Amino acid sequence: MRIFKNALIFSGNELELVEGYMKIEDGVISEIREGKPEESGVDMGGAFILPPFVNAHTHLGDSIEKDLYIGKKQPEVVGSRGEKFKALNKSSDVDKIRAIRESLHDMKESGILVNCDFREGGVQGANLLKESKIEGLKTLTLSRPSRGESVDDLLSKSDGVGLSSIDSVSGGKMEEVSEKCFEQNKLLSFHVSETQPAHDRSIKNTGRTEIERALDFDPSFLVHATWAGRDDLKLLRESDVPLILCARANSLLSDGIPPVKEALEENLELWIGTDNVTVCAPIILQELSFLWSILRLQTDEAGREDARELLKAATVNPLNDLGMSFNSLREGEKAAFVVLSKGNNLQDCKDPYVGIVNRARVDNVEMVYYPEG
Repeated sequence: MRIFKNALIFSGNELELVEGYMKIEDGVISEIREGKPEESGVDMGGAFILPPFVNAHTHLGDSIEKDLYIGKKQPEVVGSRGEKFKALNKSSDVDKIRAIRESLHDMKESGILVNCDFREGGVQGANLLKESKIEGLKTLTLSRPSRGESVDDLLSKSDGVGLSSIDSVSGGKMEEVSEKCFEQNKLLSFHVSETQPAHDRSIKNTGRTEIERALDFDPSFLVHATWAGRDDLKLLRESDVPLILCARANSLLSDGIPPVKEALEENLELWIGTDNVTVCAPIILQELSFLWSILRLQTDEAGREDARELLKAATVNPLNDLGMSFNSLREGEKAAFVVLSKGNNLQDCKDPYVGIVNRARVDNVEMVYYPEG
């Protein structure tokens, strides 16, 4: 049995604050209570205990060469003939695995215990990521088909399919991918409305937005929606499809700023990702701070509850949907959590949600606790 006392615990699916202690027995949370425990325990000194962070969208492959975006437009960096793929093609598997592992360690040390990675390179790319995995961090592999590979072969090596756009495979093939993912209980996701040209082109060529078209194929979640309009956001909410925001990458690639305010107003289920490692570090704490800044720019009414929603987007929202063996901090759940010490930067914060979202850094991560196996 382990007891963590004198802590502020962010409990349940709503991250309700409990000033007290958490007891763990046989790897399971047995008690979360206010006040002091009867038994002795580890004094956390007022630290914050949160569910683990989730990086819901990464491209770990381009860890091999960072900052390829400097002085370039988005298609020149991550397009099919862009700098990213040139770097991947000239790199050895040994170097790719090393670089991916470095990014995985970066994530784990910053409190991330789950991530979803869009994998290029078909079955070979999926196998490469499998070789790169590290203890304690669950990486879900969303692959994309390479020429000549069957969807069944791809799904046998992956947790699902992640496509760069709704137009990246033909309509007939897309139907097959969707059906196979559904039949095999695999994940399916797309980039949508990431850039203004892509958003406008879809409307011009089909009379429909990328989000409208993507929803035809029953995706598990969608990524970006940087140029989504209010009607698109309403449609996502009505379809009960989560949206992953990748605000730093959108900005650094000069794609735009995601509609954070509108997404929150529409009560979308939001998740958070960091996108390409060549563009920005895979650290959710940095992403939270940036999203908070965007939201405050979009509305000066943003406050405590908005910060709580962003923190949920980085933790319990994806944890509950991705079928992990652990999720929110509740009695009876398997124990997995992050401890953030107050350090210098989180002392005297008026509101814990806003303080963490706006100010928390990797050096605040005092402990990352995860299940064995």
